[in-house]
Amino acid sequence: MVELTVLALIAYLVFQAAPAVISRVGFLNELTAIANSPVLEDASVLRQKVLDAAASRSIAVVSENLHVRRDQEQSKTIIDVRYELFMNFFPRFTYVWHVEDHVEALLF
Repeated sequence: MVELTVLALIAYLVFQAAPAVISRVGFLNELTAIANSPVLEDASVLRQKVLDAAASRSIAVVSENLHVRRDQEQSKTIIDVRYELFMNFFPRFTYVWHVEDHVEALLF
């Protein structure tokens, strides 16, 4: 009986954490796609694309926590972003997941 209770608790915790994890993975995939954008788009266009992608996933990205660079010397696009995801496990317990994503892509 104890094993079943522990298993049910673990399943509940995974079920509550899954939306935040799925949201982060999807956003990370979008960041990678944005970093691989054509060379003709400058950093300000990419910055707006990142903010739009975050808004579409209900991720609150503050402008000060987003840095986009297109380094022509190293032929790279670099995106650094910090944000928080919230996981509500119990009525009075919300876990705040502080996420820092770093994406680099080569310019073509």
